[in-house]
Amino acid sequence: MPRQSYFGPPDIDPGEAAVRDFADHGFNHLNLPILKKPESELPTPPDFRLLTAAEKKQYLSLMHRKLEKAAKYINEEHVMGLDYDRPGLYKEAIPVALAQGPVKLDMNVQAHIRLLMDQDLHLKHVFENNGYMQDAEVTVAMQDYIRTWNEVRHLLVWQTPGETEAVKTHNVQKMMKDVFGDIVDE
Repeated sequence: MPRQSYFGPPDIDPGEAAVRDFADHGFNHLNLPILKKPESELPTPPDFRLLTAAEKKQYLSLMHRKLEKAAKYINEEHVMGLDYDRPGLYKEAIPVALAQGPVKLDMNVQAHIRLLMDQDLHLKHVFENNGYMQDAEVTVAMQDYIRTWNEVRHLLVWQTPGETEAVKTHNVQKMMKDVFGDIVDE
C-alpha cells in the first residue's frame, strides 16, 4: 500500500514535500495587472488678490467661526469620553462639514486641534501637580504644546488672506489665541 502524505503525492518523501510546499512561488503565475498610481494634486491656496478688504475681513470671520466650532466639537468629544480613533469618525456630519470649503479644516487639521487641546489639558494638569514649579516634566509638556501650536498655525496660514506671510501668521495667531486661550506668548 502506498504511503499517504499530507504534503504531496504518496510517492514523495515527506521532507522533500515540505520543501516544495514552502517554496516561494510568487505572484507571477496570477498575471495580476499593475495598478497605476492615482494622480493626486496638492491643494492650492485660495487666490485672495481679487478680494476687497471687507471680503477678506468676512473670510477671516468665517475662519474664526469654523475654528471655534471645531474646538467646541472636539471639547464635547472629550467631555463625553469619545475615542478620537473611533470607527467612522471621518464620516460623521460635523467633521465632514468642517472639512468642506471655503475654509477647509480637513481631518489632518482636526487631528492636530485634538492633539493641541489634549496637550493643553495635560499641561494644565502637570502645572497643578507640580505646584506651578518649573521642572523637566513641565518643560517637556510646554515644548510639546508649543510645537503642536506651531503645527496648527502652519496648517492654517496657507488658507488665510494677507499681503505677506507675517500678516497671515499674525492673523492666525490672533484667532488661535482667541479660540484656544492665551497660553503661548511668543
